[in-house]
Amino acid sequence: MFRFFSRNSFLAYAALPVMLILYRLRLISSPEISFVAADTDLYTPLWNLVFGGIAEGSTLSVAIAIIFAFVVTLVVNALTVTFKFVEHANNLGGFFFIILSSGFIVSQSLHPVSVFAILFGTAVYRMFRGAMSESYERTCFESAFLMSTAFLFWAKTVWFVPLHAVILFTLRTVSVRSFVAILLGIASPLAIAATYFFCTDSLVPVVETYLKEMLVPTAFYKTNFFARSYIVVYALILITAILNSMRNMQKIKIIESRFCRAVIWIVFCASLFIILPLFSFEMQILIAMGGAMLLTSYVMRLPRYRWQEIFTSVLALAAWIVQWYF
Repeated sequence: MFRFFSRNSFLAYAALPVMLILYRLRLISSPEISFVAADTDLYTPLWNLVFGGIAEGSTLSVAIAIIFAFVVTLVVNALTVTFKFVEHANNLGGFFFIILSSGFIVSQSLHPVSVFAILFGTAVYRMFRGAMSESYERTCFESAFLMSTAFLFWAKTVWFVPLHAVILFTLRTVSVRSFVAILLGIASPLAIAATYFFCTDSLVPVVETYLKEMLVPTAFYKTNFFARSYIVVYALILITAILNSMRNMQKIKIIESRFCRAVIWIVFCASLFIILPLFSFEMQILIAMGGAMLLTSYVMRLPRYRWQEIFTSVLALAAWIVQWYF
């Protein structure tokens, strides 16, 4: 597993969608249970407009969920390679994301978080890219625009605004001009949506819907012994990867250490949100995004190839097995 996906080859790249399908077999075989994470969510008007005609738990919803997961896989892989979480280009970032996001079936279903993950991951990519250039006002605008668009699909995006700000401060990309760019980026999608709903005479009920969706509790998935054991092991792996990244921050470039701290913030905030009543295990996809980047860096720094191969293979096998238990 490690040797194959640590290569920067087309074959390894092409194997990622195959791996994703293998780690979504339970979702494919039992689509009727794929919507339990969202059964109390009050969907936003834009989500209903785009995806409202797709029956929950249908084959089409599963297919779209897998496509969205693959897009997130590509985003994570790009983040891992572009911003030097690995010394040379490979496909381990996407591979570890597939593994880390495959445990709970509730995090695999078609859900507003799926769209949010794509837009948020792209926003993080643009923020990181801006931190590497002297002119970062445009990337600040773009990241804010993406986050605002994500809000239109998933109103609980608003709770991630502080995380967005923390990442910008961590990357040292905050200035008066970038602040103005962020405000313009946030306002643009909202102004377009507000204009449309005002012209259709539905602005007030739409605003009420968004306010309710921001505060509605999410159905929390009941855990069993296997699920709790999986959570403990999952947490230990993430903690190990985080500690490894913190230990190695003094050995890497300043900008790369800022990227690491930003990703650690993402994992920490998503892990904190998962225990709140407003969220549930659909947050696993966000934890997996940051965790995959940190885990890739950790595995690449293991002292011997034998341990790299053993760790990767055992983790891959265990992740595939646990999907059938919960």
